[in-house]
Amino acid sequence: MRARRRKRPLSRFGLRFPKRRKLRLTPARRKKRFAASRRPGPNRNGTLRAGSPQDSGVLTRRGEQGIPGSHAGTVAVNREREAGVAAPPTSADSPPASHGGISAGLPPDMAPLPAKKQSLEAARAEAYDEGYRSGLFDGGEARVGLQLPRYMILPEVGLDDVIRAGLEALSSFLIRLKTPSEVFKAFERTLHEREPLSLIRLGDGELLTLAHDTVLPTEQVKRYGTFLPYAGVDLPDRAAREALAGALRQADLVGVPESRHPFFQGLLFPVLRYYGLDYRALKMTSSTINYALNEEGWLRKLIAGRRLLLVGNAAPALAERLAAEGCRICGVIAPVNGIHDADRIVKQAAGIEFDLALVAAGIAAVTICAGIAAVSGKAALDFGHMADKLVSGEVPLI
Repeated sequence: MRARRRKRPLSRFGLRFPKRRKLRLTPARRKKRFAASRRPGPNRNGTLRAGSPQDSGVLTRRGEQGIPGSHAGTVAVNREREAGVAAPPTSADSPPASHGGISAGLPPDMAPLPAKKQSLEAARAEAYDEGYRSGLFDGGEARVGLQLPRYMILPEVGLDDVIRAGLEALSSFLIRLKTPSEVFKAFERTLHEREPLSLIRLGDGELLTLAHDTVLPTEQVKRYGTFLPYAGVDLPDRAAREALAGALRQADLVGVPESRHPFFQGLLFPVLRYYGLDYRALKMTSSTINYALNEEGWLRKLIAGRRLLLVGNAAPALAERLAAEGCRICGVIAPVNGIHDADRIVKQAAGIEFDLALVAAGIAAVTICAGIAAVSGKAALDFGHMADKLVSGEVPLI
């Protein structure tokens, strides 16, 4: 009995699917497919065929010479990547290379970046360079041009020349800061005469604290001063701000930033003006005087033979470091728990016999130094991160 022929299923629209035709390969086409299957390189599923260069370990380093032609595309892309040149983008419609792109047999460190990612990185670098050039011009030469009279030019005079000439004209307004040698002599004199002396330093942390809710809105300061909690202040904190202002009025020497950055000198003078302090009446030095004293060899002379009190979280390790240098350590106070711990530190220091206090306690160091000089009648130096650098060995005691 003849078998009944099964009908083809209907499509969703009530139409029957056409009968699938079996693909017949001509002898020439079968020969071509067989040759392709024997050619070195990855299979369609990404595995390596026997005898392929990856399988034999020929490609051992990115950019190695003498690599078979089948790897030329990969090596070229890798060389471009090492040289910082973006590889030309490829499209899905373009024919694949001899290995179909990045082979599964290549180690991750040898695989080139995708062309799209390279193009994005190159575009970002170009945009950054363009923004830098534009900002440099807008903030320099363009501003000079705005000051020139109409229909007048200033040939062969660059921005640096204009600034130099302007500074010469404004030389009478320059304020001289005390040099490291002058600071050393001031400490030497007070230590010899057993008088109090406090040196505080104003950085961005201290200035932002002084500026919050006075010169700048608190929210803006919190956005810029994300490091302030680490330095010992949680804003808003009016008590901390007023304590810093009081220490600023008491201090004998004040380290101020030489940088004209908006968060340094850009805040310094508005803050001083807000608190009614005339900068001309202050004895000012650089805010990096703690480093400069050591760089010029004054720090070792200052602490040699003195009874030292070390204050701050790094004080125990600093004591070991300075003791190894032959220094005399008479007291260590640690830890310091923020600016509101300053009163406790000052009272504890009053019970210790010492000549010079080195204080590395973040923003609290300002109030501690001023308090030690006022209560104990001793000399106190805001030592800052110099303590960490000496402990780590990053900076030697010169």
